[in-house]
Amino acid sequence: MESEQIARKLTGAVAGGLGVTPDYERGRVPCALCRAEGDAALAAGDRVTAALRNYEGHTWEPVAVYCRSHGIDQVTDVMEVLAEEQVILAATLEPTGYLDPLSGYHPNALSFGGVELLDYSPTAAGY
Repeated sequence: MESEQIARKLTGAVAGGLGVTPDYERGRVPCALCRAEGDAALAAGDRVTAALRNYEGHTWEPVAVYCRSHGIDQVTDVMEVLAEEQVILAATLEPTGYLDPLSGYHPNALSFGGVELLDYSPTAAGY
């Protein structure tokens, strides 16, 4: 898949999923590396880096979200290369709300805006 297509597809994606548990109520997302340091809450307007994987070729799932200051720029910085598409993106957290698959609405949920693809690992790289 072309990097522009991936960036377009991930623009507006919710900053939460299998590997990231956001605080939908407060509109916050934890930084995977700052958690141990206490204040790990990223909010609307914060620039972030996120690692995502194309879960079973059906849905892009965030594996982790990081403060931009951590310098995560490559898939291999934070995860093993797998036989599935994986990306590292830079984005701004935006307060867009989220309608989950069970029809629960989370008005304070954050999404990825202004997405820039930093690194891409295609499925074939994992074989």
